Amino acid sequence: MSEHYGKHFVAIIGGSVAGSEAAALLADNDHRAIVFDQQELPYGKIEDGLPCWHIGLRDKEEEAIDGRLNHPNVRFVPGFKLGTDGRLEDLLEDWGFSAVIIAIGAWYDRQIEVKGIDEFYNRGVVKQNDLVYWFNHKHEPEYSGPDYEIKNNTAIVGGGLASLDMAKITMIELVKQALQEKKGITVDIFTIEKKGPAKILEEYNTSLVELEIE
Repeated sequence: MSEHYGKHFVAIIGGSVAGSEAAALLADNDHRAIVFDQQELPYGKIEDGLPCWHIGLRDKEEEAIDGRLNHPNVRFVPGFKLGTDGRLEDLLEDWGFSAVIIAIGAWYDRQIEVKGIDEFYNRGVVKQNDLVYWFNHKHEPEYSGPDYEIKNNTAIVGGGLASLDMAKITMIELVKQALQEKKGITVDIFTIEKKGPAKILEEYNTSLVELEIE
């Protein structure tokens, strides 16, 4: 083993993809890493940033994170909020860490540079993270967050992978609601996502036009 190995004791804030990867790289080089996460589980947006139909992808990514954190040189500390349970200065000056890696991911949506847009959040304008969390949890009895209504003529700002999921959520919700309200037909979101709205409408001998979905 090289002499420079094993000299570093690193704090990592955030235990999901980036944080666990950093921990694994350090651990494989015989350094020690303590991974702090604000949640009880280290999965970050893998847990609630993906719409609920991504079951296979979610399981695969969470298994990979578990594997990277399950190393003798890595310790996972849940329920730690930087700034509340410890300051950056504390970690660097008092807790003995060689360095601190910030790997908190994209918990907050990017600010749209439109004057006055903050006044419209949850009043017609919905952020991606909020919409996905609602979509994944709205069926739960203890859910107490905002209640969104997906409407016709919804505009999606952004053209990346996340926008595709937002388009699917919009279409799934519109088809599900219209089938129930206009036809008395109940179809779960997983079936609509797996088969696709077009196939579902064909099976029930209806169409977007008849259901007044634009």
